[in-house]
Amino acid sequence: MIIENNFSILRINLLKIKILRNPHFLNKDTQGFLGRNAGRSTSRRKFESVQSTLCQSFSSRQKKEQETNNKSRHNSRINSFEESDSLRVEGLEESVATWAGREGRATAAVDRKTIYFNALGMNRILDLSDNSDNSQLSKFSVEVQKEIKHLFPPPTVTTPPIDQKYAEIQQKIQHTSNDNGRYYKRYLEKLDMFKTKEKYGTTKKLYVIVLELMLYDDYIFDQKTSKLLSEADYVVKVWGALFETLFRGSGTILHWGDTVAENIKARGHNIKMDLRIISCLDNEKMTPNFATGEVAKDIWMSKFYKDKLKTVLSSKMDLNQFIESFPKSYKNTLPVYIPFIIMANLEANVYVLYLGSNGLYIINEVTTISLPRTLFEVKEGGILSVVSSLNIVKVSKASSFISSRDC
Repeated sequence: MIIENNFSILRINLLKIKILRNPHFLNKDTQGFLGRNAGRSTSRRKFESVQSTLCQSFSSRQKKEQETNNKSRHNSRINSFEESDSLRVEGLEESVATWAGREGRATAAVDRKTIYFNALGMNRILDLSDNSDNSQLSKFSVEVQKEIKHLFPPPTVTTPPIDQKYAEIQQKIQHTSNDNGRYYKRYLEKLDMFKTKEKYGTTKKLYVIVLELMLYDDYIFDQKTSKLLSEADYVVKVWGALFETLFRGSGTILHWGDTVAENIKARGHNIKMDLRIISCLDNEKMTPNFATGEVAKDIWMSKFYKDKLKTVLSSKMDLNQFIESFPKSYKNTLPVYIPFIIMANLEANVYVLYLGSNGLYIINEVTTISLPRTLFEVKEGGILSVVSSLNIVKVSKASSFISSRDC
């Protein structure tokens, strides 16, 4: 009897092992065998419960083993990843591009921010404009951050000087009160009498746009009512007016409203941009964008990183196409900068993407355009600051480096 019981237990244990290895092993004979050894009083329901438990145990164990194996393979791929750049800085064991690639692959994409930095690493891009928590820069020591920023400083952009007459006009009305908008009205009257020597009168028009917004559309600057505005409101009333005036007569076209460049489509992507600054509308030319932009009605972290990722990936494809089209002699004059703009509410951040070294792309912030919201900010030179920053955008656009032969 003892031998029979031990043999039965052995057979049952062997069977359990087979079931764990193959949950579909349970045929009719096996089910009968288990039923007999479970005792005559054991119901079929209890047997099915045992069968279900064994299968679930197998499934759970298999899942854990698979997750462990996947994690091991993933870590192996990260550690073995290596880029072709030879750029090294003191404090890093691998090259900068290799570090960026490994760090990106190791970043779990759980929200818009981590998705952004994961994608940067996968695309060999280092963002030097962002030092927030869990950014790429934040994972370097202070010394390494300084070294990398020293190697890749923001580009120096030289803009034409702004006529001193604008400062003189503001000085003349400095002590004017603003009862019923009197200050802004006098400012506009003085500008109207000023005869500018600019070919298109761009600076004067930009001053007028900002002053008329503050005089006639003050709800845009109100913290409460501005929350009711849409993205389209900011395009039509603010950014569209400013940028269209800025680029008028420059030979470039500003294409607004969720459009996709043909060169991006040809690569199998569908990246819609709120703004594309282009050389012509002829789709057959397949020309890259000179610059791109995204618009938001407010500043939210999730929306910011979503928009920034779109503009970065689009800019990278445009940059690659520009570089590939250059003769070898021109490639030695790198870097070529591709600007992109993130507009949110009354503020716009202007960045550039460029190839810092073989296999490593760099993002730097160039300037911030911040519209004055109060009379005090206007008197402190807020409009002059806006115009100066807008001029940087105009000079920085990729067309500054490219001839107009594309159209």
